[in-house]
Amino acid sequence: MACGNNHISRGYLTSQPTKAQLEGIPLKNDTRKADKVEILKKSGRRKTVDEYYSQIRSDGAIDYLLDKNRNQTLESKLHIHVIHEKSGKVVMKITDRRGGLRAIEYEPIPPLLNPSGNEVRAAEVKLARILRKMDRVK
Repeated sequence: MACGNNHISRGYLTSQPTKAQLEGIPLKNDTRKADKVEILKKSGRRKTVDEYYSQIRSDGAIDYLLDKNRNQTLESKLHIHVIHEKSGKVVMKITDRRGGLRAIEYEPIPPLLNPSGNEVRAAEVKLARILRKMDRVK
């Protein structure tokens, strides 16, 4: 046994990489070289897409937008807005801008006070279910 008693043989450690491992190396390298996509704001400031998916606000809160499947999104017309405040409170709202520029915000659940990750995910699932129903109505 090589490396102590961990059931890894010397033959495994000295074997050549598999075809799948070799094909994955160029893909990994390509993702590092990918150009950053930027979005031009109305103010003229450029932001990367990553800065739009989640951001740290000036008051220390972290916020992000989710779609009807709980994936992070840039969609501003209909989304779940999740705000993790510095105090530990988590506020979740459904924002609907489909009728025009004015946003209508729904807050179907009360703010969560110092929730666990599971509690936040459960609330996101609940809001995503509501969002899917709203999306069908249009």
